[in-house]
Amino acid sequence: MRIVSLMKKLYRSSLLALGAILFCVVIDSTNAAMIRVRNIINVGDPVNSMGDDFSPSLVADGSVMVFNSRLPDEEDHNIYITYFSGGAWSKPQFMEQINSAYNEETPYITPDGKVLLFASDRPGSMQPSVTADGNVRITYDIYISYNIGGRWTKPVPVPGDVNTTRNERSPSLSLDKKTLFFSRWRFRNIRNSKLMQASLRDNEYVDVRELPYPLNSDNFDMALTPSQRRPGFYLASRRPGGYGGWDLYFAGYKDGSFSEIINLGPEVNSADNELFLSEVDNTLYFCSDRIGSLGRYDIFSASVPGEIRRLDLPKTPVTVKPEIPSGMDKKDAIDKKAEAKITEPDEKKAEDKTPAVIPPEDLKPEKTDKEEKIPSTADIIIPDSKPSVPCTDNRTRIHVYVTDGETGKPLSIRFRIYLKNTDDPGAAPIRTNVRKSEMDGTFRIFPKGDVSWVVMKLDQEGYKPLREAIEVAPGRMKEVKITVYPDRDQNMKFLFKPVYFPFNSSHIRLEYYPYLHKIINYLREHPSLRLRITGHADITGSESSNYRISVKRARAVRDYFVKMGLHQKRFDVKGMGERQPVATQRGREFDELNRRVEFKYYK
Repeated sequence: MRIVSLMKKLYRSSLLALGAILFCVVIDSTNAAMIRVRNIINVGDPVNSMGDDFSPSLVADGSVMVFNSRLPDEEDHNIYITYFSGGAWSKPQFMEQINSAYNEETPYITPDGKVLLFASDRPGSMQPSVTADGNVRITYDIYISYNIGGRWTKPVPVPGDVNTTRNERSPSLSLDKKTLFFSRWRFRNIRNSKLMQASLRDNEYVDVRELPYPLNSDNFDMALTPSQRRPGFYLASRRPGGYGGWDLYFAGYKDGSFSEIINLGPEVNSADNELFLSEVDNTLYFCSDRIGSLGRYDIFSASVPGEIRRLDLPKTPVTVKPEIPSGMDKKDAIDKKAEAKITEPDEKKAEDKTPAVIPPEDLKPEKTDKEEKIPSTADIIIPDSKPSVPCTDNRTRIHVYVTDGETGKPLSIRFRIYLKNTDDPGAAPIRTNVRKSEMDGTFRIFPKGDVSWVVMKLDQEGYKPLREAIEVAPGRMKEVKITVYPDRDQNMKFLFKPVYFPFNSSHIRLEYYPYLHKIINYLREHPSLRLRITGHADITGSESSNYRISVKRARAVRDYFVKMGLHQKRFDVKGMGERQPVATQRGREFDELNRRVEFKYYK
């Protein structure tokens, strides 16, 4: 079947290529406009790998490209950076300052190379509640980092109202950095993905709203990117009239309104999927899973179609050359996941500062010679002798810093927040929500004017109960340091129970998923624990077949845990076949007791 499918794909691709050669022009199926594109090129090794290579984004002069990639043996996507020099791309570098142990995807680097946006599901991201049957729903938030002195700062969530419990992905910025564009959709509802925009005001991206038709069509619309040279935007969509899956389009923008979008034609768009476009002068970079890919998705380049190239150019095209981190150790592309260290120039070592807002240097009407201070996470750690400090934007805010009482290290942990207008412990709260500190132990609360007290209760098993009442200081910023301690007695209270299976099957029954998620949450709260998963079979059938099905059952449970984000190395999988029955009698009720998976934890 795979050979037949491949032959069909090759035949279809050959017809498209033959049509382009015979007629030299291609007719756009959506607008009947003649779209000519030349030089469709797979950028090849070392950028493209045998895995998935997605979402290229380049600076204005095309000298730097960031993208996300996942090799076949990797669980998560990571962001890499590569440099164009001497007519070739360098071996991609793992961006150690950007990536986490979770997924980092759809990066966008500004034309000046100073700001990096991306989507991630790392701890600290806003997540929807679990499903009715206990399944955890994972969504993505947008994060931001800055190139300061040749070093990328620690990423933080984009300030403002952009991130929600839905998916926020594929961010981009207008050339003046005052408008943030991104895609948003509900959990597992990418078909209704919406193209959104948010405006920069008081150093936060607010006024979030959907973009109008024809940009949004309710057909998998995503990845809106402003053109660097032309009045308009590129986007990907699966709207009717395309050539395959996702197609790439251009939407002109003039005098405050959008024109009908233009399909980039069947030389850019194939019978497969094309997504995530970045424009450099008259060259387009995008990813596709078309025939000719080294892996599943590869990065390609193509000329900008002539019809789009002829559009009026902006009066002041971006020509800023970014300051590029230097001294990077270049490793083989197939070993991109290996640790890559960025060496800073000796004469200019930069501190790892984490801005909370877009550096305003590009937004000021005029420049000054005064050195500009960039706020960082270090600014919010203030000694206990200074309980509150003036807030420059006059907003009430509380910065919380959480540490583990045994190790003294920052701790990512969940709290239930009660917003109240009295210090009476028995009084009902005005509002409640749940917050989780980030990997550095911090999170922020912004009480509204009707809140005078914030009560925090620890909401995570494995730790001793804790309640912290904080009086709100209107118009000021207050720092709160919280120390939590593991509850050793509680850690031993979790009871592992067997999971049972149907006859001759490794299929996990629906009723066991809520219990499996209790195990998942327990393991997340105790990262040092490992789990031995042992599969068993009943005493009917041959010894060899019973051994095989016992291994399959253990692996099915292990694979589900890994799918939910736990590392495979935390599990030891073993099959016992029929050798350890809990019931030695024969019969249906006894066989069901033997068809099981058992758990035992160890450190």
